[in-house]
Amino acid sequence: MNNTVKEKNISNLISLWETVGNSFQKQFSQNTINYCQVSGSEWPNRVWFTAGVTEETLETAAEIIWSSSIPLTLSHWSDFENELHPIFEQFRFGKKSEQIGMSLKLHGKYTHSDRITLQRVTEESQATSWSALYPRSFGYQISPEILNKTNHLISYYLVRFNDQIIGTVIAHKTENVLGVHGLGIIPEFRKQGLAEEVMAHLINNAIDDHVEFVTLQSSAMGKGIYQKMGFSEDFLMTNYGLLTTP
Repeated sequence: MNNTVKEKNISNLISLWETVGNSFQKQFSQNTINYCQVSGSEWPNRVWFTAGVTEETLETAAEIIWSSSIPLTLSHWSDFENELHPIFEQFRFGKKSEQIGMSLKLHGKYTHSDRITLQRVTEESQATSWSALYPRSFGYQISPEILNKTNHLISYYLVRFNDQIIGTVIAHKTENVLGVHGLGIIPEFRKQGLAEEVMAHLINNAIDDHVEFVTLQSSAMGKGIYQKMGFSEDFLMTNYGLLTTP
């Protein structure tokens, strides 16, 4: 694993969360723990550590989550063995999901069939459409208010195919990195290579913008798509929920 690329990937993801949290004045720090909590949305609403994991920081994280009026998820990055998982369980955290941090160093452009177009969200009606479609791919909601408040800082796109809106994607640039997030194609249009085409569009645009790396966090089921495009696996991100009260 290239630690520098791993750090760039994680930094881009944290920047995405913080950009949203700060836009709502809902970004907080407590010792070596950061968290954001935006009402009316299921995302980002996240807790993460800014230093190593200890019993003290896990206890504090549990207290933050328990006292929050909004459900919060604790995200932690590790090598693929995730040797700290038992200590998370000790402090009443249960695994909700896992994602694989992946990266691609950009070289040449990708060819694609030009079946899709990416429409950047700039208007409230587009934000409403994007927000309504997103849960069909991911099962949780990002409110249109988040898009309306941050679309000058974060690029949200509707994916169009044959005059239909069939997917969503988020692109967030930090320094020489483009982070791709929330790339989802609704079920009835999957297995046609459309997600790969969206990624090819974004990669080619990133090359024009002199970006050096594209990063993402993939589900285990989706990682094969990106491996075929040349992405490497950098780390494991485990998302935890608090199982019981203190």
